[in-house]
Amino acid sequence: MATQDAHKNNLIVGEGVLITGKVEAAGEMLVHGTIEGEVRADTIRVGTNGRIEGALTANHVEVHGFIGDTVQANERLTVRSSATVVGSIQYKSIEIESGAKVSATLQQIAQG
Repeated sequence: MATQDAHKNNLIVGEGVLITGKVEAAGEMLVHGTIEGEVRADTIRVGTNGRIEGALTANHVEVHGFIGDTVQANERLTVRSSATVVGSIQYKSIEIESGAKVSATLQQIAQG
């Protein structure tokens, strides 16, 4: 039962899958495919082949693939070396690995 509960409210978007529109998950979202639209979750992880184009809001965001448009990471944004990030980013804490491509305006959310 504990293992089942650990995966509750999570969403995996597989490679080759395209979702257009508003996507929400109360838990973790793992994106290996493409989402075009508004995306919300507690934690969003974008895999190397994953792509999100639109408004992204989460407490924790980890990017290995592509995200573009607007990003709001209420707690932490981690941009891995294989990632490309474009647009406008708001974050509380940020880590950008060497090799990552970032072409965005960055704005830190006030610590509170």
